[in-house]
Amino acid sequence: MIEHILKDKLNCGKIRPARGGGRCRFYDTDRGNFFVKIAKASELSMLEAELKGLKLIEETETVRVPHPFLSGKTGAASYLVAEALDLRPHTPSSQQELGRQLARLHLTEGPEKFGLDFDNTIGLTPQVNTWTSSWVEFFKTNRLEFQLGMIKEKYDDADLLEKGEKLLDRLPEYFRGLEIKPSLLHGDLWGGNTASLRCGRPVVFDPACYWGHHEADLAMMEMFGGFTSDFFDAYHEAIPKSPGFDGRNKLYQLYHYLNHYLLFGGSYRHACLSLLD
Repeated sequence: MIEHILKDKLNCGKIRPARGGGRCRFYDTDRGNFFVKIAKASELSMLEAELKGLKLIEETETVRVPHPFLSGKTGAASYLVAEALDLRPHTPSSQQELGRQLARLHLTEGPEKFGLDFDNTIGLTPQVNTWTSSWVEFFKTNRLEFQLGMIKEKYDDADLLEKGEKLLDRLPEYFRGLEIKPSLLHGDLWGGNTASLRCGRPVVFDPACYWGHHEADLAMMEMFGGFTSDFFDAYHEAIPKSPGFDGRNKLYQLYHYLNHYLLFGGSYRHACLSLLD
């Protein structure tokens, strides 16, 4: 199936048997090496959005991503084909360089509003990116309210929903006096979605892009570890912290904890309630 696509769409002649299995496969060919992500046919829009996100980041010429080639559907499966890279664990110098490059990504000139031309997913959860002129309104409606609505539908968690409503009412307090310019965000930047090349150049992948507040990209980076002071020092040298950063960081972490509650269940409920409190 995939071999036929590589031959037909990318003019590959010789193709070695695939390495890996399941959703992720690697193909070595006479036209280069390719990474292929496989999903259900019904999940094509998710892979198409990932492809567009990789292209958006690549076009900024800031942070390296695997070059995206194409996505499509064949039979009962959908696929995304991207460049296969020899990825290594980060070093202190690649962490530092990632900090500088992510800051350059966030400083890239873009639209004067928040959102994106298309919706995507954060993990398997829908992520609505409807264009909005106000960041506070965008984050309230398209991020927190949207996920709280899904939690109501899935769990009907009255205690969490009550606390969530109180937070939404107070949301503007965290942004008073702050001028927010839209930044292109990776959107799902945790330790498993970045690595280094042999030469030390950092790479990011699996994006959930949109134009938003640059601080939102940093929240998940602090949730599960994998990023050192080398990264944060380099990043904040280029983009210093604004007053109220720590409180907003908890708001942005809440979005990801709510998503983990939706995806993985009650083990994340306590973290959501703690942040809301």
